[in-house]
Amino acid sequence: MSQLKVNSITNVSGGSAIYLPGSVVQFVDYKYPSVSDSYTTISGGTAYQTPISVTITPKFATSKLVIHAEAQTRTVAGYGTTLGIKRDGTYINGSLNYNSLDFFYKGDSVNHHKQMIGNTSVIAGSTSATTFTVWITPYSDTGEWNTGWGNNYIQVWEIAQ
Repeated sequence: MSQLKVNSITNVSGGSAIYLPGSVVQFVDYKYPSVSDSYTTISGGTAYQTPISVTITPKFATSKLVIHAEAQTRTVAGYGTTLGIKRDGTYINGSLNYNSLDFFYKGDSVNHHKQMIGNTSVIAGSTSATTFTVWITPYSDTGEWNTGWGNNYIQVWEIAQ
């Protein structure tokens, strides 16, 4: 994980850093270390938690957390896939109903690779550690999470408000 502090100033009395509204307080990311082309088979309608996750401890409860996630999938015999992002086990992005697809192949349901992308933001709400995870759900028949074709990662920015 990497952390980055930008656009902050130190209080002249020697106190803590002061972050200007809209500035990046910190940044964390995780990229799944793909070393070979492998597939995890997922049954249609089943939400699969990928190993793509990151934990951040916000510095301020009022901060906005901006999340960007990507996962490589393959539709084998179904019509598409949806990607979801969960915060501490609760969906904050993506479809709760797998019939609402992020992509859909009408009338053509064989072997499609797709780089799934999810973006969202939430208010931190506290300064306790919070974990974001990436989920994949195939529609209809079988789908797969793939480690050899695309990128699998998640990034979280804490933005001062």
